[in-house]
Amino acid sequence: MKNRVENAVSGKTNRFMELEGLRGLAALVVFLFHFLVLFYPVMYYGAGVFAPIQHLRFEDNIHGTPLEGFLSGTFSVAVFFVLSGFVLSVGFFSTKNAEIVKKLAAKRYLRLMLPALASVLIALVFISLNLSSNKEAHEITQSVALRTVWSPHPGFFEALYEGSIGVFVHGPVNNYNSVLWTMQYEFSGSFIIFGLALLFGQSKWRWVVYLAAAIGFQGSWYLGFILGMVIADLYVHRLSLMQKIRQPFYMGILALGICLGAFPTSSKIGETIYGHVMLPWLSQAQNQSVYTTLGAVCIVLAALGLVGFKRFLSGRMMSQLGKYTYSLYLVHQPLIYTVGTGLFMLFISRFGYNKSVALAFVLTIPVVVAATLLFHKYIEQPSMRVAAYSEEVFSGKKELSLKREYKKITRRALAAIRRRVRPLENIQDPEVE
Repeated sequence: MKNRVENAVSGKTNRFMELEGLRGLAALVVFLFHFLVLFYPVMYYGAGVFAPIQHLRFEDNIHGTPLEGFLSGTFSVAVFFVLSGFVLSVGFFSTKNAEIVKKLAAKRYLRLMLPALASVLIALVFISLNLSSNKEAHEITQSVALRTVWSPHPGFFEALYEGSIGVFVHGPVNNYNSVLWTMQYEFSGSFIIFGLALLFGQSKWRWVVYLAAAIGFQGSWYLGFILGMVIADLYVHRLSLMQKIRQPFYMGILALGICLGAFPTSSKIGETIYGHVMLPWLSQAQNQSVYTTLGAVCIVLAALGLVGFKRFLSGRMMSQLGKYTYSLYLVHQPLIYTVGTGLFMLFISRFGYNKSVALAFVLTIPVVVAATLLFHKYIEQPSMRVAAYSEEVFSGKKELSLKREYKKITRRALAAIRRRVRPLENIQDPEVE
């Protein structure tokens, strides 16, 4: 176990691949959720003011039942938060080295901000070019998610502020990329974990602190970070106890997690089975955050302990998907609002509603895949390098020299140009001949 945790901290390929796979699976569910909620809103909101039209016979049979756990983007976000709490603290628990926490903290902002800002600017371009068909699609779908999205926006400097500062302080205001509501929690939640690790991570009273923090953050999405940290502590210090748990119990945990994660967003929650478990001292939104977070905890525990589930998630395809999670998360919604709704409007007069949705979904997938790969290569990976460089400067390992970095970038750019131009040097000019 010690080697495995050390590899996870050092970034080697055999780190927690099952958790990488779980992260990738959750990102796919978020993509599916954001597509389906536009065209089949009854599935998520129930019949009512937010979803006045039912487009499929079984939409209302999914809403408010455990089946929604397989399709809930809110549940997947809760999984992200629990995973963040685990990953950001497991290295410290393994090594007791405060430098690991300081290193993560030093690069956390740029690691999150630069790709987030890029996604906002991309969305701004789409909005400025009027590439979406959201208003037209809303007239047909009557989905609340399309009613006001991408209405006119102030402009470049407002987008620059929102992508670099706003989403980390108060969440999206102008809704360039609405998935960025999670950035406030990811950023602040990370530093809650860093603070708890440095102050109490080696204390025998840390379990009391965990309990106090969990109670204090009940009804908040920060609860997921706290519980993710608890799982990391258990994994490092109580692994033998976790290994004694039998497989049927982990299967039960997995099933329970899906059921809890299906807690609905609905004005008629009292008419669902979840109305019977509402915590009266919390609002409906707070109840949803509590239950989906507890469901996410169950899913993460099952990923670590249930052999078959763990094998599936750590397989090559699923685990490789994990490294593209952030890019997929950031690019998919602007593409749904442009490519997805555009294709739907293109097909609707010819194929009818459900076939048009299916065709739009299938044809949007390769666009999202290509955009994810490009975003990861040209935006996320360079952002990771910038964040790592800033950490080295902050820690004193490197001296900040803008002139040296400018020369390095210029040298690389010229080398790339020469590689592209050199093959043309051997081509003879036909006019000379």
